[in-house]
Formats: sequence, C-alpha cells, structure tokens
Amino acid sequence: MRSGFIRISLAFSLAFAPAFAEAANFNDVLPGARPMGMGYAYTADSSDLYGMFFNPAGLAGAPFTQATASVGRLISPVGMLSMVTAAYSRPLPILPGATVGMGFLDIKQRLDPGRFNGGEKSELLFHFSDTVNLQKYYIPKPVRLGGNFKVVVVNPAAAKNKAAPGLDLGAQIEPGWNTTLGISVTDLTASLPVQNPSLNVGASYRWRSRVNLATDIRIRPGLTQVFPGLEADFYQRLLKLRLGKGLSLNGEDAIAIGAGINFSPLILDFAMTIPSNGVNRNGGGFQFSTTWKFGAPAFYGRFVGQAARRAEQLRSEIGELDRESRDMRSRRDAAEADKTSLEGQVQAEEERLRELQQQSRDLEYELQRRRYDRDHPGPADPLSPAPGSSGSGLPAGIDSETTGSGRPAGGDAGEVESSAPPQAAAPATKRAPRRSRSGFPKRHRVRPGDTLRKLAETYYGNAALWEAIYEANPDRIERGLPIEGKTLLIPSPERR
Repeated sequence: MRSGFIRISLAFSLAFAPAFAEAANFNDVLPGARPMGMGYAYTADSSDLYGMFFNPAGLAGAPFTQATASVGRLISPVGMLSMVTAAYSRPLPILPGATVGMGFLDIKQRLDPGRFNGGEKSELLFHFSDTVNLQKYYIPKPVRLGGNFKVVVVNPAAAKNKAAPGLDLGAQIEPGWNTTLGISVTDLTASLPVQNPSLNVGASYRWRSRVNLATDIRIRPGLTQVFPGLEADFYQRLLKLRLGKGLSLNGEDAIAIGAGINFSPLILDFAMTIPSNGVNRNGGGFQFSTTWKFGAPAFYGRFVGQAARRAEQLRSEIGELDRESRDMRSRRDAAEADKTSLEGQVQAEEERLRELQQQSRDLEYELQRRRYDRDHPGPADPLSPAPGSSGSGLPAGIDSETTGSGRPAGGDAGEVESSAPPQAAAPATKRAPRRSRSGFPKRHRVRPGDTLRKLAETYYGNAALWEAIYEANPDRIERGLPIEGKTLLIPSPERR
C-alpha cells in the first residue's frame, strides 16, 4: 500500500513537467468529461464508454448496455477547438464477460490567420473486449483485454485530407492492494499526416475506498506527457469531484477540474480546464457528457441498500446482545441457585448451632440445678420413721404387743397399773433434713411453643396442674404464656 502511494506521489511530482520536443495538437485531444476532469489519467481506470478511446480493455465485463454523448470546446493560441462524441456498448450474450460497441469522434479546430498547426480529425471505431482468468499465475482478478478497429480521417492544415484504417489495443490488470495497472497502444495507423501511434501506461490506486489516485504517461513520436489526476467520491458515490493536469494544447498549460453526478441510470459529467499561467491567457475549455445505463438500478437504491445493510447490521448486533443477555441471565440464575443453596446450608448450620447452644444452655441449667439441689436440701418426709423408733411407729419403750389401750396383751389391767408406774412420753428425735426424692424444684428454659399446660403435662404428667407453675413464676408469665427465653421454676406438685 505504501509503495503504491509513493508511486502515485512521484507521478504527481511530475505533474507540471514540461512536454518534450513539441506541444500537443488537435490529434492528441481525447473525448469524455470524466477523463478530462481527471487530467487524462485514464489508462488504468477506463471503466466507462470513453475508456475505449484511452484503453479499450476497460469495458471488459461491463454488466449493462450503455449509450453516451458529449460536446466540448477548447481554447488555444492556435484557435478554438470543438468536439462531438457518441458511443454505445453492450455485453455480448454468447460470451460472458465480453463487451462489444462502437464510437464516433469528430474534432475541428478553427485556425487563426497565419496559423498552420491546427486541423480536423474524425474516426469511427468498433470495439471488442473480454476477460481472461489467470489465477494460476497468482492474479486474483480476471485480466481485461480489448481492441478497436477504426477508420480515421485526418485533415491537417498543412496537408491534404487522408483516411486510413487503424487499431487500438489495451490491457488492464489488478494485482491487488487496491491497485490497477493499464497499458494501451492507440492510433496504430499508417500513411496519416500526423504523429502516430501513442503508447499509454497508467496506474491507479484506490485509497480508503473513496479517493482514486491515478497517473498516466503518454508517449508518441516527438512528445512525452505525464498526466496525474484524482477522483473523490461523496454521498455513496452520488457525487464525484475530480482534479488533474490538463492537456497542454498548443503549448498552453492548464489545470483540469471536474464533477460528476450519478443519478443512475443517468450519469452527468462536467469538466473544465483553466490556464495555469493566468486566466487571461488563450487557454482552457469545457466538456459536458451524459451517459445512460440501460437496466442499471436506481441511484436511490444505494441509500435503501445502505439502510438495509445498516438495519441488518443492527439486527445482528441486537441478536448478539440478546445472546449475551441470555448468557448473563443463565449465569445470574446459576449464581442465585448457588446462593440459595449456600443460604440453605448456612441456615442449617445456624439451626444446628442454635440447637447446640440450647443443649449447652440446658446442660448448664441442669448443672446449676444439681448444684442448687446439692447446696439446698429439701425438708424431711413426715411419713418417714424417726431414727431409733420401732418399725410400728409407736413411741420408744412401748412394746409392739401392747394393745391400743396400753395394756399388755393377755394380761390384766390392774396388774399393769399396780406393777408399773406411769411413764412420760419420750420426746421426738429431730431428723436431719434430706433431699426430696422427686427432684423438685426444677428449672425450665422457655422455648418457642411452650405453654403452661404443656409444661405441666411434661413435668407432672397432668396438664391440670399448670396453676402450680403459674403461681411459682408470676413475673415470667405474660397473658397466660411463659415469656420466651425466661427460666421457669417448676415446683413440686405436693407443695401448692
């Protein structure tokens, strides 16, 4: 890419190089407003009907039937020059890629008195071009070849009118890197009173798909010329602007500018040249061309197509975003599922921790209760016999065989009273207090769901004894329910 740009830049550096030996004359004028606007740098980019006059290979593979016409006038120190052109081409159905056509050119230069290097020229040509695939030689695109057979009539001012047949031959190749190379030989005629033939070598480079940089070198006997030019596209190729070095007709250098409007199938082109040495010089001119492409799509279809492509691109982007959104939702759902699973595990572990803590508290409460029972033994059981008393439960010193009246069994009461004086009752022996066998009082840590009746059923085996728990814990019961987290005292049911 860089080397191609350097080549084009070198060609532009020679833009105002002087012509060798002699100046261009009427025989060097070629038709077409588009080539004129590009400064005749058209050998490598001869893609329209006027290309058959520069390089007949340019029309090979043209997809549409075309017709064109142009008119122009050029001013020179010799005199006013006018031209009229018409051309027609169409694809050859029996040979895909081939194109046939014909063209007509008429040039007349009015001579000022005392001038003899003007004249007239007319030619009628028949065109044929075709494409050749050379991919085995590593040429990616088909090579275009073409030729013209023509009849040329020349009437120089200093010679007689003369007609002769002639040939034009050309080739174009696209080696890649947005570069096109072209070569042609035109005006292969004999016995004409003008300097022929001409060898044309050109190159063009497409920069960023919008700007076409081109240069031509044209050599004929007695004259060598360099033609740089460029063409820029705007608004989807609806508008084209051109700039180049104009033809130095009769020694008057000029700068060429041009514009084209693509109202497909109608194409309009305009070009003009301005003397580079001053606008008041005898130089400059204009040319106007119109072309119709039969069957070509309408120009507004480009904008519709562009909008459709943009819409398709947006739909593709939306689809891609939808896929990414679905992927993100799937990842979010998976993350939420993992989160829920982890939360369940955490809740289970927390529940287990609470159970262990409750078991620990219960063990602590049981330990405290046992310590309390150990340090605070309960009162003695009144039904238990005192130490040293008989098993009958009578006071000490009274025989178990004594009757309820105090007399011995089988004896006389009088004998007893006379023989044994009355004795005082022995005082009751104080027993040491001992712990209640039932394990009361107990303590209970209130849990969710506990009620007084449930606790009475648990500890007493009788839900009707709930009042004993209520009376022992008046400050730990609210609205008939034990307060959760409080510790209740469970008294013995016999001590209400």
